[in-house]
Order: sequence, then structure tokens, then C-alpha cells
Amino acid sequence: MIDFHTHCYPDDLAVKALGAVHDVCAERSDGTYKGLKAALAEAGTDKAVVLPVCGRPDHEKTVNEFLRRLSENDGSLIPFVSVHPFSHNATALVREYAVQGAKGIKFHTPLQNFRLDDERALALYETAAKCGMIVVFHCGRPGIYPSSSDCYPSHFKPLLGVLDPEKTVLAHMGGYGINEEELEVLRTLPFYVDTSLSETQFTLGEFSLLLDSLDENKILFGSDSPWRMPNKAVEFLRSACRDKRKLKKILCENAERLLDIR
Repeated sequence: MIDFHTHCYPDDLAVKALGAVHDVCAERSDGTYKGLKAALAEAGTDKAVVLPVCGRPDHEKTVNEFLRRLSENDGSLIPFVSVHPFSHNATALVREYAVQGAKGIKFHTPLQNFRLDDERALALYETAAKCGMIVVFHCGRPGIYPSSSDCYPSHFKPLLGVLDPEKTVLAHMGGYGINEEELEVLRTLPFYVDTSLSETQFTLGEFSLLLDSLDENKILFGSDSPWRMPNKAVEFLRSACRDKRKLKKILCENAERLLDIR
């Protein structure tokens, strides 16, 4: 089992990181590496993609180096990188991380405070695509409250000529706080989605129908640990998807193919 959407932070920053998002369940991990490992073990997870967010320009080294060091000693973690669109030499940084072996990059428009279609951001998407990197987008609001930079499936339609559909992931089933109109748009897009936060925004029946309406080869299991517990996310997915073949794709095979791991 591969969890495609997790986070962790240095011990001295974890409390601050959790406090920055005003939508944290009482049942969660503490945001640290040890907390993540314990939560993944409880869920029976074998590997996890860990997603960083560089909230300020030119802070990439601090944000990305922490995860790189963790992964050197823990082969079960697959760290992505973060580059802020407004950083100095941002496109060169994307190329540098690709050369170093980074499999993917994460963008978070609300926390990084940029528009999805900003020209500086478009240059990074194009560079990542040319380098063969997976591009993961936070979609929807960043917590309880919406922001002016929130993006949903309709915002991605104009980017179909920029983004590689075989390397693009829309997190949170296309958007945390998504409505039915945006779900209809999501069903027409060729991108991957991850299931993180699904148990908090869909009923079991709604989630089951949504899974059936999407390409089963483009759905990735994700928990969004530490904000939610992986074991709860797995339980919700298993309850919604009774097709064992499809479930295996969502929990493992699709991520293996996308990450090019076996």
C-alpha cells in the first residue's frame, strides 16, 4: 500500500505547522517523522509520498533538505520537492531537483499565495513536465476558510496544453470543499486525483459513486497525514470500493506506475 499524500516536519516546527491550518481533527498524528511512521504503520502502509510546501520565496533549501535527509535513512519515504514560483531562478531550481532525482513537485496556491495561471508558475509547470516530474496540486480551500487563491477543476481546463496528464495529480479529489458543478468538470479532465480528505467531505455513498465515475487507473490513495489518520482514510476507501481489483489499483498499482517503482 502506498499513501500518495502525507506530510511531516522537523520536531521543533511541527506544532507551529499544525497550528497554521484551522481544520485539524482531534484524532491526528503530531506532524513529526516519528508520528508519521507510527500512523503509517497502524494503517499497514508500505511506502508514502511526503509533500513539502515552500511557503516563502527562496526558502527551498530548508524545506526540501529536511525530507531529503529523512529519505536517505528511510527507503519507505518518497520525498517530493517544493519550489516557490516567485523564488530567484525558480525554473533552474526545478531542473536541479530533477537532476538530483526528485520524482515530483508540490504546488499549494493558497499557502504559497499565487494564482494558478501566474506566468511565473506556468514556467515551472512546463519545466517540470519537460523534466518528467510528477506535479501535485493542492486543490480547494486550505482549511475551514476559503482563500482568493483556491483552485478547483475548472481552473485547470485552460492548462491542458501545459500540464502533462500522465504526470499531474489533483489532490483532495479535485478540491477540498468541492461542489457538484466542479465534480462534473473533474470527470472530464485527464489528470490523476488523490483521495485525501475524502472521508471528511463525502458520505460513503457519494464517495463510492464518485470513484465509479472516474478512471480507475488515475485514482491514488492519499490520507493527508498528519491532518487526518491514514487508518481512517483506508477504512473509508475500503468501505466505498468493494471491487478488489480496482481497490488494488487505487492503493498500490497506480502509484507504482506513476512513481515508476516496483
